[in-house]
Amino acid sequence: MSVSAKTEQRLLLSYCSFTCIYLSGILTLVNFNDNLYNVGKYKFLPVLMILTFAEVIKLLFPMLQAEAPTIIKIEQRAYPKTKTFWAKNLRDIIKFLFNAFCLSIFYYLTIVLFGAPILTDHEETTMLVITLITLTYVSTSLHLGQDHTVDILTGVYSLKSTILSNALKLNIQMTILGTWLGAIVIPLDWDRPWQAWPIPCVIGALLGYLIGHFITLIKMLPSLKLYYRKVIKCKAAVAWKQKEPLSLEEIEVASPKTHEVRIKIVAVALCHTDAYTLDGLDPEGVFPCILGHEGSGIVESVGEGVTEFQPGDHVVPLYIPQCGDCKFCKSPKTNLCSKIRETQGKGLMPDGTSRFTCKGQTLAHFMGCSTFSEYTVVADISLTKINPKAPLDKVCLLGCGISTGYGAALNTAKVEPGSTCAVWGLGAVGLAAIFGCKKSGASRIIGIDVNPAKFEQAKTFGCTEFVNPKDYDKPIQQVLIEMTDGGLDYTFECVGNVNTMRAALESCHKGWGTSVIIGVAAAGQEISTRPFQLVTGRVWKGTAFGGWKSKQSVPKLVEQYLSKELILDEFITHNLPFEKINEGFNILHSGNCLRAVLKY
Repeated sequence: MSVSAKTEQRLLLSYCSFTCIYLSGILTLVNFNDNLYNVGKYKFLPVLMILTFAEVIKLLFPMLQAEAPTIIKIEQRAYPKTKTFWAKNLRDIIKFLFNAFCLSIFYYLTIVLFGAPILTDHEETTMLVITLITLTYVSTSLHLGQDHTVDILTGVYSLKSTILSNALKLNIQMTILGTWLGAIVIPLDWDRPWQAWPIPCVIGALLGYLIGHFITLIKMLPSLKLYYRKVIKCKAAVAWKQKEPLSLEEIEVASPKTHEVRIKIVAVALCHTDAYTLDGLDPEGVFPCILGHEGSGIVESVGEGVTEFQPGDHVVPLYIPQCGDCKFCKSPKTNLCSKIRETQGKGLMPDGTSRFTCKGQTLAHFMGCSTFSEYTVVADISLTKINPKAPLDKVCLLGCGISTGYGAALNTAKVEPGSTCAVWGLGAVGLAAIFGCKKSGASRIIGIDVNPAKFEQAKTFGCTEFVNPKDYDKPIQQVLIEMTDGGLDYTFECVGNVNTMRAALESCHKGWGTSVIIGVAAAGQEISTRPFQLVTGRVWKGTAFGGWKSKQSVPKLVEQYLSKELILDEFITHNLPFEKINEGFNILHSGNCLRAVLKY
């Protein structure tokens, strides 16, 4: 059966601890009872039997693990339960004995070549062989299977590397090394009976076996502490149902699993996409859930396999991940990533489960971020580390809206100096697009909105002119074409309305005009235009997250903010405590808010 890395770590911890305790005790008793000489005698056989019995006892340990009711089996077929292990198959027993016999001959000949006596003192030579067989072949075969044990001993080692197999391989290596180092003691010619060849090699083998387990314990310590982190209870805004206010609840956030990171969210911004889902317009909306995708925070803990992050790092969650391996990530033509798209769309972590529970009920994740919780868990490919000097209550905006509008101008449209641009919708995303056009050197930037009060504010971001469609009795595209001598070079739709999307395209200049769709329309909506609009050279395209390759780009945007190349403070019109999140959404819908930032 499949055993998780977490379970395997716990089992290996039990194995190594058990061996270190009982073997240390045996060697201590032997030494203090002046029986060290008997280590190389037949009198020591009962001790080796105890050692073998102890290894068999280890096979019972997995039964105590909920995820592994039988012992770990690394081979393709599953191990039977321990009570039927020896009687399972006579062929396996014969094969086991044959392999042990062949390996014994090999060990015996090797020891003799190094000077061990064949006839005189043959007892010590035989005991060294039995000790090596017990420590290298018998103990490893019990856990790994005899075929893979032989592979390791012969240097083939075709087995897929696992935590357990690597530890067992280390035990074999340390046993052989200890045997070899034990031979160094013999030429010293001290007048002590336990130095008779090859008794020191037996002692060295036992010590090497013990040290191998001890080294494994030490190597496990850094990763073990990641597994025993407790579930965190914290406050969160839960969306129990669509079209209902968020409910402040105490939830449980589980510890991060493999390639996951748990974050303490410091600041979160409210985005219209959150409201869009809460209103039931998102076809991928799953309830109950924890919304939120514009946030920033500090790493609290990391799961197994995470090397890029560590506790204390300042980070920004990313709703578009960047795995670096899929065909999208490898293509310079897009910033999309398919690695976890399927599970993210279902409100789940990459392994198909959730890390959130509340009142005994599982809560779905949202856009791979769920920043409306004091603590959240994200995939490590959906997170980027940023400069700790950056204020988290400002750079949280870079998780979505500002990056999207800004990048739409720089990356998607690639606005050129001296060009003419128009932006539909003067909310935060639209103003970010205007700022991007300004940074690119556009000569005219026309802001289009039905609220004239927004024009003065838009000027601070680079808007040069303002048009209110309500002031005209003809289509806005006709108005803009007349204003710009045939049309605009670049247009940006930031409203999410299929009618304004068409108007934005048809306002473009024939031959080269490009229109970029940024706004998200309601589910089921379709766009339309006359094909001739495209035949005559206009380009219609969309953008997600402004075309930024998320993990590598957001840290650069943070640096632009710190160097004052990119503005963020001006987008924040309201600051609220997290407890007033529903009030924040009301403010967002009022039309007088660009971004409301909430702090925990």
